[in-house]
Amino acid sequence: MDRFFDLFNGKLTDEFFKGVEEIEKLNKEMEFYKVPDGVYRVEIIDMTVKQSRKGNWMIQTLFKILDGQFESNVVPAFMMLDKRNIYNNNLFLESLGSKLKIECNSITQYQQLVDDVFIMIRDDKEYDLQIITTPTGFTEYKIIKEYEKEYEPLPFIDD
Repeated sequence: MDRFFDLFNGKLTDEFFKGVEEIEKLNKEMEFYKVPDGVYRVEIIDMTVKQSRKGNWMIQTLFKILDGQFESNVVPAFMMLDKRNIYNNNLFLESLGSKLKIECNSITQYQQLVDDVFIMIRDDKEYDLQIITTPTGFTEYKIIKEYEKEYEPLPFIDD
């Protein structure tokens, strides 16, 4: 194993570490793209339970806008998992149309539940998503309508 690290001797220069510092600085300064409040046709491209930088549990959902001025933009939604938000988070999960029972008793179960919901909806659903910024500056995400994805039938090829 030590030999592996010997390959890097002399290659990890001050210039390399300055480059890493620049990248880390840019990552800290980077802001997620924020679209104006409104209703957007979206699909969910990722959904997971994770911890914030401060160690708080949250649902992170990535919505991809499917049409209009902001088509192809990815909008991240962060929904904190705490006592005052759990009811609204459960309503959000129910509104996705997975037909799964939304209940759990631990963060581990909640992680599995969110993973299961995402598996059930990721290839089959689109939504009208309403984005609202509250007077206190928080962003709320509400599913207004659910759609089944429509796929073009594959052409029949005659031998």
